[in-house]
This record gives sequence, structure tokens and C-alpha cells, in this order.
Amino acid sequence: AKGTVSEYHPLSIGVIGARGGTSLSNRALCEADLIFFIGSSTDSAGTDKWTVPPVDTKAKIIQLDISEYEAGNNYPVDVILIGDVAATLEWMLELADISPREMMKQPRIQRLAEEKKKHDEYVASLAESNETPINPVRFIKELEKALPEKRCLVMDVGTSAIYTSTFYKVPEAGRTMAYNFAMGSLGYAIPSSIGASVARQDSCVAALVGDGSFGLAAAELETIARLGFNNNIIVVNNSSFGWIRAEWRLSYGPEYVDFATNFRDVDYVKIAEGFGLNANRITKPEELGSLKELFNSDEPSFTELVLQPEDKLVPPVPSWIKKAQKEGIRHIK
Repeated sequence: AKGTVSEYHPLSIGVIGARGGTSLSNRALCEADLIFFIGSSTDSAGTDKWTVPPVDTKAKIIQLDISEYEAGNNYPVDVILIGDVAATLEWMLELADISPREMMKQPRIQRLAEEKKKHDEYVASLAESNETPINPVRFIKELEKALPEKRCLVMDVGTSAIYTSTFYKVPEAGRTMAYNFAMGSLGYAIPSSIGASVARQDSCVAALVGDGSFGLAAAELETIARLGFNNNIIVVNNSSFGWIRAEWRLSYGPEYVDFATNFRDVDYVKIAEGFGLNANRITKPEELGSLKELFNSDEPSFTELVLQPEDKLVPPVPSWIKKAQKEGIRHIK
């Protein structure tokens, strides 16, 4: 889960599964000889339909959860631990006979660190893109730099979540991110951002909202303007239900890509201004620097951000990547 540990930790390789897992993280898990599920429901999204790891994995599996109802639900488990996660892990660390420093010297850890370094360099190259519409990885890395230390980030499903899940690095352990990827419900981010801004009034709140999700919660812009907290709404505009559009394209072919997914041109800035918000539009990568000024203000803001759609630059969804590689479509591994 995002925020369990700092994603700048040398052993952090990111999330796994079908919603943000990369070729690096998914492969590392599948190659492991011991897998420790902590507070995980081992659902379809988190395991890429129970292929990461495969159900018949030869690895030993330990599962720790506060409730016995999740234990052994989807994988044969060798050891089940029921208890508070923090207390149990603290106890296990006391029993461990190897220090973290010694662990870093293990050959497999060193090999994984080298692979992680290469993958980070690959991501850094994407973050330098000057393409228009804006490359999503460039945006995420600019977002990382622009957010102040006290931050809270909430995301809708789709484009807003997949790139954030994969490429946004949580700087330290703690609950500073919220999204409902597993449920897949549109319209989550705007009301969630209101709750976050009320609960954490000393923090900058940023909400990444898909243009498909925006229509389900647009009226709450009035609430945001009225409350006046540092709540910054960023509508990711790719003029479509982007996730569904990519699913049509990569599952059924290019002839289905436009089926019930595309939107007419919408002036989201004008809508936000109508609710009394400071609103602007970003269409070029060099304009992303303006986010920092917005985040450091005490006022709410609204930004329309024009990004590349998922069917033009395929995000790291394993089943999509396989199709993209086969058909020669640009993708992020």
C-alpha cells in the first residue's frame, strides 16, 4: 500500500499487480522464494488476477491480518498470523537474527537494487519529455516536486490513479494518499478532497480528477469555493472515458476505440470560474511549474490539465502492455 514505507527507501520497488505494478516489481515478486502478505486481501487487482504471484507458486507464503476472514482466501498459505500489524512486526523484528545492513549485502538484494536503478533511470527519461499533449509521467514527477511537505493527494480511478500509483513516490511513511482503485467508482476524488481539506487544514490537498469522473461531482466545486481551504482540483482532460477507451482498443481492436467513450470539447475552466474558483489551463509541459505557486497559496484552485490518453501511451497494466507490445503501440513498462 502507498505510504506503508517511504518509496525512496532502497528496498522499495513500488506497488504490484494490475494497478500500477511494473515489469520490475511484478517480476521481483514472482521470483521470490518467500512472500509476506500484510493486511492484503490478495484481490484480483492487487495480484493481476492471481498471476502475481501465480496461485501455484512454489514460494512459501506468510499472511498477516487483523482478521481471520482474509487469511488463506486466495492463496495456499504456509503460515497465518492474526494480530495487530504494528505489534506483530515489532515482535518479529526482535526475533530476526539479521540486521538491515547485512540484508543489503545479500546477492539477490544487490541485483534487485541494480535493476531498480536502471528502472528509475528509465522513468527519469520519461519525466524529461516535452511532448504535447503532456506525457503523464512528466506531470507526475512535476507534481512530486511542486507539492509542499505537508500534503495530501487524492485520486479518481483511471488516468488519475494508474500513473500516480506507479510513478508518484510517497516521501515518507504515513497516510498522505487516498484512492479507491479496487472499487473503481468514478467521482470519488472531489468529495474526498473536501473531507481531506477539513480534516487536515494545515496541509495542501490536491485532487486528480478524470474528466469522466468530473461530471459526477462537479457541483461540489461550490462547496470547495465556499469552504476556502487549500484544496486544489486538477482535472485530467483526455476528452474521453480514457480507461474504458483503452480497454476497448486493447481488448477488441481499433474499430471499437470510439464506442461511447469520447466527449465533446468542454471548457472546464469556465465551469470552475462559474463556481468562483481561481481556474487555469495547462497544455504544455513547461507550464507545469505554475502548480507550485497554486499549492503554496491558502486559497482553493482549479486546473485543467491536457494529457495523452491511455490508448496512445499505454500505462503499466500488464494485460494492456502485452497487447501494446504485440501491436507496436507506445507503452510504459
